[in-house]
Amino acid sequence: MLLAWAEFFLRLIKTVPFLICLLLSTFWIVGASIFVVSSWEKAQTSITSIYKKREIHCKVRYVNTEARERCLKIMDLERFQQRSISIFNNVLLIFGLPLTGSFVVIYFIRKYWHRKQ
Repeated sequence: MLLAWAEFFLRLIKTVPFLICLLLSTFWIVGASIFVVSSWEKAQTSITSIYKKREIHCKVRYVNTEARERCLKIMDLERFQQRSISIFNNVLLIFGLPLTGSFVVIYFIRKYWHRKQ
């Protein structure tokens, strides 16, 4: 089984569509990475400014220390969630299209390869 997969992978690399897909994926990953790195500061600044506004709102609205701490803790969780979502979206932007394209090319090559044998 493992030998069959190794043989398939070696034949797959030799095919032109896979190499074209690999080249386009490399260009996409590099370009998307440059875009993500250049826009990261702006996205994080937006998240931080929203957090600061809500933090001031919590401090003004809640006089009780416990209530203020709960509100600030909720704001910290929201900021963490927004950053996590931002990281996930950026990783998906970078790797989503190349992985999907690779899987499609591999599927068609494998389908054609099995029909040929």
